[in-house]
Amino acid sequence: MQTKTTHFVETPPPVDPLRSLGPLASLCVSMLAILLSCGGLFLMGIAAAYAQPAPSKGQGPRDSAERSAELAMSLKLTTSQTTAVEKIIAAEREAHQALREDMRKKRDAIDANTNAKLAKLLNAEQMGRYREWKEASRPPRPDGPPPGGMPPRERQK
Repeated sequence: MQTKTTHFVETPPPVDPLRSLGPLASLCVSMLAILLSCGGLFLMGIAAAYAQPAPSKGQGPRDSAERSAELAMSLKLTTSQTTAVEKIIAAEREAHQALREDMRKKRDAIDANTNAKLAKLLNAEQMGRYREWKEASRPPRPDGPPPGGMPPRERQK
């Protein structure tokens, strides 16, 4: 009976490329990997900051034609109904704008009346401090125009 002998070839252990470069090169490669990772995260953050998502329902101003088309589709309006609805909504918008303007005029008249009464009672320095106090105590206004599209009015001093 013949015996079969098997010869094993010994393979050298795998070489770690970083160790073969030496400790300083290994450290440099590691630092480079960390910097690239951080740079990628930084760029992703910048991209996310500049990305502008499409306005969803109830967010931001939209074109009136877009809103009209959306309403016509959701209500399944006929062409004549769409025209009539657009006229009614336009009249509502104008009425709201007139109301805001009327309220602004009344508010300005009340402020002027109050300032006139206080000017009779307070000296110039006190009146100046009152105006500063009143301005500081007002709630901050948003930067853009209110939902109706009217630009924010400038505060009178």
